[in-house]
Amino acid sequence: MKCQYKHPSKKDYVYLEEALSDSKEHFCIFHERRKDKDVEEFHKKITTKIEREDFDFTGYFFLDESFKDVKFTKDAYFGGATFEDVASFNNSEFTRKIDFYRARFEGDADFSGATFTEKVGFRFTTFVEEANFKDVKFEEKANFPINKFFGIIDFINVRFEKEVSFEQAFFSDNTRIRSHPECNLSKASFYGSNRERVDFSGSKWNDDNNREIIIFEESKGAIHFQALEEIYRRLKQSHQRFGNHDRAGKFYYSEMESRRKHQREQRQWMN
Repeated sequence: MKCQYKHPSKKDYVYLEEALSDSKEHFCIFHERRKDKDVEEFHKKITTKIEREDFDFTGYFFLDESFKDVKFTKDAYFGGATFEDVASFNNSEFTRKIDFYRARFEGDADFSGATFTEKVGFRFTTFVEEANFKDVKFEEKANFPINKFFGIIDFINVRFEKEVSFEQAFFSDNTRIRSHPECNLSKASFYGSNRERVDFSGSKWNDDNNREIIIFEESKGAIHFQALEEIYRRLKQSHQRFGNHDRAGKFYYSEMESRRKHQREQRQWMN
């Protein structure tokens, strides 16, 4: 019998992998969610997939898996995958698109030194333990919207060369986002997130010689001034919390400017 796992987006998708004889759900070794499955056989099959450049890992149940130094030469899919233990992607290279839609990292996740050449998506991804994105390079747009970060999250020396979205993300008190000196977070959107918990120490938003800081949402004209006021207020609170009072003052200035523009709009509407 073939594996009976149902692909989340391809209804007629048929898995060629044989179901395990003792699987209650008739899943193959990749999708079987038991911790006592044959780990050695699992790793052997993963290695074979990588060698033939098959990077579809949709719904896989990984135990302790390493993709260290792997070069992903084709689109990679980890949608719905669960990493039960440590997941290592350090120094890996993603030359095509990669998607971690609804993936769940139960153990530590290490992406340190990785390079993402094309778009990368972490929509609805959950990080339960520590996630390390130190020295990661994002050459295209990166999406981390509606994510849950519960453990210690490090975005240290990360290079966001294009836009990055943390919209509706939930951050724990241990999150640190400290970008690479050559880039800044003026390309980052934190709309709807609890950004006041994040330690942005060392991150740049624009030229610090400027009195006013303009965040991505305002520069794109994406949201209303009242919403902008709320975002600037939370960023101010974050910088106050971690002792950067000079930067907090700049966010306060932008907060008040957004309030003034909102009040002016209200008056014009009433007139």
